[in-house]
Amino acid sequence: MGEKNQTPAISRLNDLLDQERQLLISGALDQVAALSSKKESLLDGVAQDVATVGDLDALRFKANQNRALFNAALAGLRSVVERLSELKRLQSGFDTYDRAGKRLQHEPGGASKLEKRA
Repeated sequence: MGEKNQTPAISRLNDLLDQERQLLISGALDQVAALSSKKESLLDGVAQDVATVGDLDALRFKANQNRALFNAALAGLRSVVERLSELKRLQSGFDTYDRAGKRLQHEPGGASKLEKRA
């Protein structure tokens, strides 16, 4: 792709997608969200420009890479939410089963047979 021949809108969108990628990699998801309106505006500009197939393919490739990074970040956040929910649930006690299959409830703060050692 000849980046020197890109239209201004394509060039700015290309730079924005690079910036978005760096933010996704660094975990600055709040800053990624702030780029969405700027990205929409640039996409409108690209739609009005005369772009080469190569330029559009390169933008599509970068956008797909960023989408994969974003999906991975969301999966990580979902995992954290699930883990925190599980930890919160465990604070209210937990259940186990004895050899006969009888359910045993363990309340928080109850007598513990486990000893914590440093």
